[in-house]
Amino acid sequence: LCYKYERDSMNSSILEHKTILVVDDDNFSRISVIRSLKNIGIQKILNATNGIEALTALEDPDHKIDCVITDFNMPIMHGLQILKIIRMGHNDIPRNLPVAMVTGFSERKLVTIALSLDVNAFFLKPVKTSQLEDKLQRILTQRLSSQPPIECYMGIDVESPIVDLLEKPT
Repeated sequence: LCYKYERDSMNSSILEHKTILVVDDDNFSRISVIRSLKNIGIQKILNATNGIEALTALEDPDHKIDCVITDFNMPIMHGLQILKIIRMGHNDIPRNLPVAMVTGFSERKLVTIALSLDVNAFFLKPVKTSQLEDKLQRILTQRLSSQPPIECYMGIDVESPIVDLLEKPT
């Protein structure tokens, strides 16, 4: 990982004041995560069905997004591409924005790439409400001890790994 975190103190009541962006092309999965977020007290939830919609929300000055929860596998722009764009600071998106990846895949290559892009957490589908709350508490109470250089992320290939995975016979 390119940088380390330090813990801040925050209690669960602060979760309700956070804005979470949920990105998933699968309607059932997206609604399930949104329902779980509401159950743990998150009141401000935005959602997108692909990476382009996610970027639109992230770049909107009217939204102060505190965390992104995104699926790996989506059409148009997948989760690794979104994560890299965030870490590169595209259009002034905060580079240290917490990002959690949701997946039905357990592919080592995808996980390794996400870790090299400093993903903050992973969730396996179906996402359990208790895990969601625990991991959100953790990643939303962390703050960067230093800003990693963009060069940490420039050479990370997020294009071919997902294509390789999707081309495998089922």
